[in-house]
Amino acid sequence: SRHHIEVAVTTEQKLVQLHNYLDNNNVKTGVALDAMCGLGAIGIYLFKYGFEKVIFPSSLKEIPGSVFSSNTSLTDTNIGSLTQLKTVGDSAFSGCTSLAGEINLVGLTSLEKLGDSAFSGCSGITDVKMPNNLEYLGNGTFSGTGITGQIKLPSGLKTLGNAYNGLAKVTGSVTIPSSVEKLLSGSTSQSNDAIFGGTSISSLTVNGTKLSIREGAYNGMSELTSVTIGSGVVEIRESAFDSDSKLSSVTMSNSVKLIGQGAFYGCTALKSIKLSDNLEYIGATYTQVSRGLGVFQGSGIQEITIPASVKYIGEHTFCNCESLTK
Repeated sequence: SRHHIEVAVTTEQKLVQLHNYLDNNNVKTGVALDAMCGLGAIGIYLFKYGFEKVIFPSSLKEIPGSVFSSNTSLTDTNIGSLTQLKTVGDSAFSGCTSLAGEINLVGLTSLEKLGDSAFSGCSGITDVKMPNNLEYLGNGTFSGTGITGQIKLPSGLKTLGNAYNGLAKVTGSVTIPSSVEKLLSGSTSQSNDAIFGGTSISSLTVNGTKLSIREGAYNGMSELTSVTIGSGVVEIRESAFDSDSKLSSVTMSNSVKLIGQGAFYGCTALKSIKLSDNLEYIGATYTQVSRGLGVFQGSGIQEITIPASVKYIGEHTFCNCESLTK
């Protein structure tokens, strides 16, 4: 039978009553929940109980972190119609393996944040379409989903983590919008914490607003062949593209002033590169202890022109560049 449950006020007494009701009526799955079910103990309890479908109230502004985590019964929600929703919390839907198909959030004009691991492990999800007003896309947000092919990032994004970490079937080209101000550091539990680590992306355009490409941001991307560093990027920090062995083309805008140690270390396919006309530091480090990796150490660089603006060239910059002639 269908049980319609409405919860407006969260109290310990009502939580006990609800628990007894569900147990006495053997209500575990197949329930549509139309109600507040939002931010208190009752809402969290209901989310954890194993509902197959949850209908959120249209006024909902936040889906808290972990509320659906590991709910393998959940197959459907009305999240795509929540025009007042601002935040989907960390791990909110993680491990919801029965959620399937495309999640369309394009109409959510108030949505600002998709938290870390928000949909991680939802292996049935094939695509997540995001609104351009989204500002924060966290670490591991879509890791372990079934997303494939080319991805498109929201044009208003400000903070970007390794949301697609480990998705080997994500391919093609991707553009980081000029609105981005920060690239998040990845989790230490991830084998590759690069922004698109473990994907098969082949072409990358990095734009930003006074953006520093963080340490290791795009290292170890095995299929990456082409990179464009757009205007608005001011720094390329340590090991940013370290060991991208297929990287053969790098275009750099004149906004870049610093390249960190080992930024292009081991990029064996990289034959030439035009540096920023305003570049000042080659081989700088932000850590107290130098890793000793040269910017182009072990790369395939054959010729390079050092701009007159350069003030510093670090140790081992061209070490083991056996093809360098000019």
